[in-house]
Amino acid sequence: MRAGRFDKVIQMTCPGGDDAKKIIKHFLSKKRVLGDIDIDDISSFLAGHSCAELEMVINEAGIYAVFDKRSKIEQRDIIKACMRLIFDASESVENIDTNILKKIAVHESGHAVISEILEPGSVNLVSICGYSNNSGGITSVRKPDDYNFSVPAKENEIIRSLGGKAATEMIYGTFDLGCDGDLHTAFDLVTTFVDDYGAYGFNAFERGNLSQYLLESKDRKVAEELDRYYRKSKQILAENRDFFDDMVKELLEEKTLTKKQIKSIRDSVVIRD
Repeated sequence: MRAGRFDKVIQMTCPGGDDAKKIIKHFLSKKRVLGDIDIDDISSFLAGHSCAELEMVINEAGIYAVFDKRSKIEQRDIIKACMRLIFDASESVENIDTNILKKIAVHESGHAVISEILEPGSVNLVSICGYSNNSGGITSVRKPDDYNFSVPAKENEIIRSLGGKAATEMIYGTFDLGCDGDLHTAFDLVTTFVDDYGAYGFNAFERGNLSQYLLESKDRKVAEELDRYYRKSKQILAENRDFFDDMVKELLEEKTLTKKQIKSIRDSVVIRD
């Protein structure tokens, strides 16, 4: 928000889509680059960020190139800059135990695979680099424009959120110690369906002070629906095991996968909706 004249407030939205691509191209035109920079890939996970942030990423990429004693920016420099500045991810995973890295790859691949099955092309980036200085990963997903008005989109978000837990259980046969944030996301969405929309009937719909019976009915309904969505998450992963296995393998090798790389993996296997 920026104050204008005559006490007016002008809302400045962050660039996205073609606008983000044009701005990135503009900043890159002032730099020396090596080979073809994939603007589509880069703009996918920079969409929604300010012009200042876009410029900061490109400048940071130049610093990485210089530090590596190179005179030209490469695609990997921009991705590394995005990981650090946009996703607050560490620049190295060398000090993380390989067994922990695999668990992170399994968890993030669960999110990414389910998202790509439900909404092809929705994953902007998936990485097992440390997130917020912790040994975790990140899956960046583009939500559809009508997300706030779409029941299927919100249901897909629930199923996707449960994907990390489902993947860990499928591979390791145990519960996931890193899924607390995901569970809160899924729980909050299902609770909203019950509380605000009466989506599953009116026997647990909240209005005024609830009796103990209605509270128990609401909690029971939320648990039932969460269990149903969780079974769907496991089903999607089981039916697309080749896609999941390839995603884990590539993620362990590359550490960070972009939209273009994810599409290549998806196109190489048989997808079951």
